[in-house]
Amino acid sequence: MKLGCNYSVELIDLLNKDIVDVDYIKIALDDIFEDHYEIAKAAKPIMVHYMGHKERATMLNLDKVDFKWINEKIEYFKSPITALHCYVEMVD
Repeated sequence: MKLGCNYSVELIDLLNKDIVDVDYIKIALDDIFEDHYEIAKAAKPIMVHYMGHKERATMLNLDKVDFKWINEKIEYFKSPITALHCYVEMVD
């Protein structure tokens, strides 16, 4: 079994101090983590955890999701698994 942990600055600190160990760092392809991709990738292999808010797929905007960009990131990180959260949107 492999263990993955969500990315955080605190996780990187614990890894650097050899206090914890994980097999993968789970990170979202989201704007808020964009500046942290290389930090996470340098620490451990990456598991793409979910797509960001702008990449949420709904039945109303599925054609606007940039799947090419998503696939490029998954390949770049060599992510062994990923999750695409489909967002359910209620329409009046």
